[in-house]
Amino acid sequence: MPPAERGRREKLRLRAAGWFAEGVSQAEVARRSGVSPQPVSVWHRAWVDGGADALRSAGPPGAHRGASDEGFAEVAAVLEAGPEAAGFTGQIWTLARVGRVITGAPASPLANLGAAPSTNSSPSPANTSDTTPRSSTDSSQQPT
Repeated sequence: MPPAERGRREKLRLRAAGWFAEGVSQAEVARRSGVSPQPVSVWHRAWVDGGADALRSAGPPGAHRGASDEGFAEVAAVLEAGPEAAGFTGQIWTLARVGRVITGAPASPLANLGAAPSTNSSPSPANTSDTTPRSSTDSSQQPT
């Protein structure tokens, strides 16, 4: 729903809250609002339970994903320090690595098991992988 429509509906609900406070019947609120009695009944229940604030818009639907300023600062500091400082091998940030920094996942998949990441410079799955390796029981890894 567009923000303007969400705002229009919120104003209508808040106007209804004022009428409820004045003792206007739900049927009359429905008539004045130009809506059916069912939403007015829902509004009235919300108003009784939580006052006018309960009739305010909750914002757009979906997950509310928002990082705090501190969260952004933490991620920025890690990214500025470089991949090796974050526990990765090499000086290249990949999308998967940045994703691990943002989600707080360890640089090495073995860190989840309590093992220290490998520090040798030869490539190995433990210190160069950007994603968690498949488990040994994964059917895609077994011969057919």
